[in-house]
Amino acid sequence: MAASAALERFTPGLAFRARLWLQNLSFLLFLITLAWAPFPLGSNRPWAWALLSFLIAASWLLWCAGLSSLTPVQELWYRLKLPLLLGLLCLLWSFLQALPVLPLPVTNWVWRDAAGQLGNWTGAVSIAPWRTLTEAMKLTTYGLAFALAVIFSTQGQRAHFLFNALIVICGSYAAYSLVMAGLGMPQLELFYAGHRDSHTLAAPFVNRNSFATYAAMGALCAGSRLVERARANIISWSGPRAYTLTLIQYLFGRGAVWLSCSLLCVGALLGTASRAGNGAFFVGALVAAYLARTLNAGEQGRQRARWIGIALTASFLALVLIDGGQLADRLNDFSAASLHSGARLQLWTAALAMIHDRPLGGFGLGSFVQAFPIYDVHMMPFIMNKAHNDYLELAAGWGLPAAALWWTALGLLLWRCLRGVYERRRRRLYPLVAVAAASAVGFHSIFDFSLQMPAIALTFATILGIGVAQAFPTRDT
Repeated sequence: MAASAALERFTPGLAFRARLWLQNLSFLLFLITLAWAPFPLGSNRPWAWALLSFLIAASWLLWCAGLSSLTPVQELWYRLKLPLLLGLLCLLWSFLQALPVLPLPVTNWVWRDAAGQLGNWTGAVSIAPWRTLTEAMKLTTYGLAFALAVIFSTQGQRAHFLFNALIVICGSYAAYSLVMAGLGMPQLELFYAGHRDSHTLAAPFVNRNSFATYAAMGALCAGSRLVERARANIISWSGPRAYTLTLIQYLFGRGAVWLSCSLLCVGALLGTASRAGNGAFFVGALVAAYLARTLNAGEQGRQRARWIGIALTASFLALVLIDGGQLADRLNDFSAASLHSGARLQLWTAALAMIHDRPLGGFGLGSFVQAFPIYDVHMMPFIMNKAHNDYLELAAGWGLPAAALWWTALGLLLWRCLRGVYERRRRRLYPLVAVAAASAVGFHSIFDFSLQMPAIALTFATILGIGVAQAFPTRDT
C-alpha cells in the first residue's frame, strides 16, 4: 500500500496501469484456479488442496497489491458484515478446537482419559487436531474465493464474464468425462497407474456422486443462461412460425454454446447414474423454474417460458433415452442402495450419537474418521471417513452452536440473493442461479459429501459470490 501510494505521487499514470494490471492478473489467476481445481481428482488430495489454497491466496494477494484504497474491502464488510462475522467466528472456533489452549474440562474426553493415565497431559477439543487445521484451511480458502467472487462480480461486466467462463469450464469437464468414459479410463488412473474402477463416468473426480453435483451446478448455470438469453433472441408474439424459426436460429446460433454446455452437463449427470445427484438437479431446476415463473407473471412471459420448457424437456427426454439406462436400472433396484442396506443409517446413527455426547464442543472439524470407530457398533470392515450427510457431520465435528452459526451465515447470504431476485430488474439471473445451486447442493448434502470436495466447494462459493454481488440494488437496478 505504501509503495503503491509513493508510485502514485510521482507517476500517477504508471501507478494506475500497474494497479489495473495487478487486478487483471488476480482475476486471470482466479479463472485459472477454477479451471484447474476439478482436474486433480477434484483437488481432494493433500498436495492438490494445498496447491488450491496457495492459488487462491496468491490471487487474493495480487488483488490487495493492486488496491489504491480500502474502499472495496470496507464496502464488502459493510454489506455482508453479519454473515462474514459469523463465518469468521466459526473459523476461529476451528483453530481453537485444534490448539491445546483451552482448559482440560473443555477438551475432549479422549484427552482427559489420556491425562488420567499419563499424568500431566494437555489435550484439545478435537481428537484429530491436524485434520481440524486442514479443514479450517480449506474453509478459509473457500471463504477467500467467495470474497474474491463478490468483489470481482460487483462490476456487471466482470460478473458476466466470470459466470460465462464457469459455464464453459463445467461444460468442458462434462465433455471430458464422456470421452474418458468412452475410453474406459477413470481419472484416478492418470495419477495412480494400474487403478481400475467400474464407475468410469466420474472424471475428473473419483466418486461419480461428486461429479454429479458438479455437473448439476454446471447444468443449472448453462440452462439458466440459455433461457435468459432466449428472451432477447426469440420472437414469441408473431405466431408459431416466427417463434419456431427464431427458436431454431437461437439454439443453433447465439445460444449454441449454452445449449451445448447444458446438454453436455445433463448428459454427464445422467451417465453418473447418481440418484441423489439427479434428484438434486431436479430440486435446483424446480427452484429456478419457480423463481423465473414468478418473475415472468405476464401472459407473454408465461408463453415464452412454456415453449422454452417444452424444447428443453424434449432435449432432456432424448438424453434420457440415449444415456439414462443405468440410472433407470439403479432406480428400479433401489434395494441395493446403501441407505436400505444400512450403511448410511449406521453412519447417521453414529453422527447423532457424537452430537448427543458432545453437543457444544464437538469432536473437531474433520475428525469423523477418527471418531466413527468409537460408535461403530457393527464393526464395518472398511474405513468410513465421511458421514454421508454434511449437516450431521458438521454438527458432530464443530458442535451444534458453531454449526448453527455457519448455517445462519449461509442462510443470510441466500436470503440476500432471494431478495435480489425480486428487487433487481437487471442481471437478476445471478442471484437466481445462486439460490437454485444452493438448493441442489443442499439437497445432495443430505445423502452425500460432495461439498467436502474442494473443487465443488470452490465452484459453489464462486456461484454464490456472483449471486450475492449482483443481489444488491443499484441506481439502474
